[in-house]
Parts: sequence; C-alpha cells; structure tokens
Amino acid sequence: MNSLTIVRVPANDMAEVKNIDNSLKSLQELVGGNIEITSFDEGVLLVCNEEGRIHNLPINENYPYIRGDFLLISDEIGEDGEMIGLSDSVAKVLQEKINNGEYANI
Repeated sequence: MNSLTIVRVPANDMAEVKNIDNSLKSLQELVGGNIEITSFDEGVLLVCNEEGRIHNLPINENYPYIRGDFLLISDEIGEDGEMIGLSDSVAKVLQEKINNGEYANI
C-alpha cells in the first residue's frame, strides 16, 4: 500500500497538506465516519462524512456547505486501481486557496 497526498480541511482550522495511507480506513478516520465523494474542482474530489448533518457535525468554516472535516484528493486512478495522491504543487495551491477563502462561496 502506498501513501496518498491529500489536503485535509478541518471544520474550524486551516487546511493542511498530509500524507496518509492509501486506504478506505484512513479516509474514514479523517472524516469521522462513512465517506461521500463528490467533485470539487477540475481533477480534484472532495471526501466528507456522508452523515455530517445527521450527526450534527459543525459547519466547515472553510466551505460552509459541508459539515465536519473534509479532504481533497486527486480524481486519478492508477493502473492498479488505487487512488493517486495530489501532486505537491497542486496540494499547496489548494491549501493556499482554501486558507485565503477563495472557495468559501462556491
């Protein structure tokens, strides 16, 4: 199993670039439950807790349409069927844009 470069966006804190295990379990642990995946930006997917509203998770201050923490991952899939992490440069750009509030009103 390889690692995955992601951007973690906590509900009440600044976005951060992280390297995590490339596994469903790692994604679920970071969002606190079952995951929901949706498109975020070109080449980027958003991963969040699919039951954020049901569990009354806090509104994410960085992206107010999401409850709780969320992750940004690449939409690319490797030849072996595993997810491919964000490139370091894309991860840094996403982190900066989120921390500067550029996605807050999408």
